[in-house]
Amino acid sequence: MSKQPTMKKVLNVMTTAALVGGVVAPIVAPITADAANSTNLVDKVLHVDNDYKTGDTATNNIIIKEKDVDFATDDTFRLTLPSGVKWLKDVYQGKNINEDGTIADAGSGHYFEVVSVTDQDLELKVKGFNDTVSSEQVKVPMYFEVDGAEGELKVSLDAKGSTLTSGQYTFAVVSAGKTATTVSEVKTIGDGDEIGTIRIDELALKSMEQGKVTLTLPAKFKWATQPTVTIGNKTVNADAITLNDNKLTIPVGDGVLSTEKLNTIYISGLKIDADKDAAYGDIEVQVSGDGITDQDIIVAKYADYGSEVSVKDEVPTVLAGRNNADTKDLKTAEILIKEEVAGSWLSNRDVQIEFPSWVKVVGYEISGVKGFAAGAEDALKAKFNTEIKGDSNEIELNNLPGQAAGKTREFKVKFYVSTKADAAGDITAKFSGKAGIDGEVVVAKAVAPVNVDIAKANVKTGIKNQAIGNVTLTEAAKGALVKDGKVELRLTDGVKFSEKPTVKVVEGNLDIDKDSINAENGVLSFRVKSESTRASKIEISGVKLDLDRAVAQGDIEVEIGGTALVQNADQASGTAFDGGKLAIGHKTFDSFDLTGSSIEVGEFDKNYVAKKAIATVVTPADGNARVGDVVFTVGKTTYTEAGVEQTMDVAPFIEASRTYLPVRYVAKSVGVEGSKILWDEATRQVTIIKDGQVAQLTIGSNILTLNGAKITMDTKAKVVNGRTVLPLRAVATALGANVAWNEADQTVTVK
Repeated sequence: MSKQPTMKKVLNVMTTAALVGGVVAPIVAPITADAANSTNLVDKVLHVDNDYKTGDTATNNIIIKEKDVDFATDDTFRLTLPSGVKWLKDVYQGKNINEDGTIADAGSGHYFEVVSVTDQDLELKVKGFNDTVSSEQVKVPMYFEVDGAEGELKVSLDAKGSTLTSGQYTFAVVSAGKTATTVSEVKTIGDGDEIGTIRIDELALKSMEQGKVTLTLPAKFKWATQPTVTIGNKTVNADAITLNDNKLTIPVGDGVLSTEKLNTIYISGLKIDADKDAAYGDIEVQVSGDGITDQDIIVAKYADYGSEVSVKDEVPTVLAGRNNADTKDLKTAEILIKEEVAGSWLSNRDVQIEFPSWVKVVGYEISGVKGFAAGAEDALKAKFNTEIKGDSNEIELNNLPGQAAGKTREFKVKFYVSTKADAAGDITAKFSGKAGIDGEVVVAKAVAPVNVDIAKANVKTGIKNQAIGNVTLTEAAKGALVKDGKVELRLTDGVKFSEKPTVKVVEGNLDIDKDSINAENGVLSFRVKSESTRASKIEISGVKLDLDRAVAQGDIEVEIGGTALVQNADQASGTAFDGGKLAIGHKTFDSFDLTGSSIEVGEFDKNYVAKKAIATVVTPADGNARVGDVVFTVGKTTYTEAGVEQTMDVAPFIEASRTYLPVRYVAKSVGVEGSKILWDEATRQVTIIKDGQVAQLTIGSNILTLNGAKITMDTKAKVVNGRTVLPLRAVATALGANVAWNEADQTVTVK
């Protein structure tokens, strides 16, 4: 027997010099602390009670095995238990532990000699290990008792300078209770239905005791059937099991329980009857018995026949006016439809699904089909496929597929919906009918593709070039305006755009075709060159209107539409539905012409997303008769009104190619009373009130405020000889007047 540890491997190292000289010398690597090691493990982790004590035969062992280094004879090491656990000293005192785990007075072969043993420490000496045999091992049986310890218990190996590896190893867990009771599935049941299998697990060896186990139901419930009960590989005699209304008693006889491994009791096939006035909800069973931890567990949920209709995920936002060009824009949240109790649905009855009137269902997807008889998924798809025609907000399903025996039926469905262009709000799906499926859920939220903001102004009939405030279109989401589509602003009859306004993107990265901007026949339009990847804002400024005398007093409305915003309008142009077949989820439509006169799949008789007031007519047509023209001449302090000469203290003048007019005298000439022309010295602001319209100018600013709407002028208001002056065009805007310039005689005519 070796007195020193030896390496299992010899490293043969050949240097270049040795090769040249023809000599090869073996080199034995020295033993280091890192090389000294063993493989240590506990073969079984026990679950024990807080007063557990090993019996005559140990249930688990710590195995100590050579790895890369021979164990050295007479080396000693120590096994230490944690506080609250003790070695059974009498078992080890003066003994030897053989390789197979037997404890004897004399050792044989390779073994460990017990040097000393205390409550906590077991010190062992290495004996009889053979240098020529690798991976020799010894099983050290664990004889111990628990005395106050809790939780996970670890034995520590202290190598004490030997060739063993030090470490800590879990050998037992002190359980909080004797048993744990669970149920395989908390089923939703009706009167007389079967519950899941109840399982009672022993948490600590020898915790369960001979005697009985009792399961007690709440009042107004009772056990309806004799269960099958197994303990280990033994089945309890059914005749010995007693049912007494809400109490079930199971005998645990002598010799049934194992003392060497944890026991489990399985109780299956139990059914529960409910009184007519039993409360719906959780059914909680009280578990008790000999060596059984008292526990209350929910074994089932008692419910009336009915259904669950629910949405688990966040509902998506869909843009109103979209068609089937991109189906992701149409998809709703997934709806779960599920029986509360098996057999709740009547297969020979109908189910109605209703969406808001401003929605048309154009597709669907079925998934998660469970509990139905064979072939149900295909049958459900066929029913939806037949009922969804793309022209209605309602679906009616007849004769649902039957259930598999004893199973609760359920399935999931997503819908694809087309939404009327000017609609907004929650998209709901309401289930009803005689089949027993009832409920209403929100499946999506519809929003307009753009938010429209208009600075409404007052205007008069029979007058041209009347300035109004800016119009702003803000995308509700990126890509809300469709590439190559047109945006159109359509005015009321009798109202036209005086000229092309300025249209520009002021936020985001939407690109519009500036060459496509057109204002003709009461319609302002422009084309979207490329869609945005960041929600964008379009500002339309410099808007002027021409009104004929037939326009009624009140609001003038503008419709915001066009193919960039609305793709599901009747007789819409494009090819989204044309040619071949159109697949939307699991629904397939035959081809049809989108431009046809009839309303097709997903189409509505609506071609705008918003209709808003852009201006207000403040006087009827015949209230705009004028007395005559007013003529101002550059350089002269006199002007004529209906041919009558008047005097002012500031003459019109030309500066930087612009003709400037005194605002006060022009205002008076078009009927503004002197009391309606106000000057604020503190703010240096002029306010003019005319026919309910308020115009404000600030000296040194190029902003004209008209009824609260801010209009940018191409020059700033200034003061000359104590009078506010403005260029010709700004005067016309501020006063809503028609102003004409005559270059030849240097006159300005206000009409």
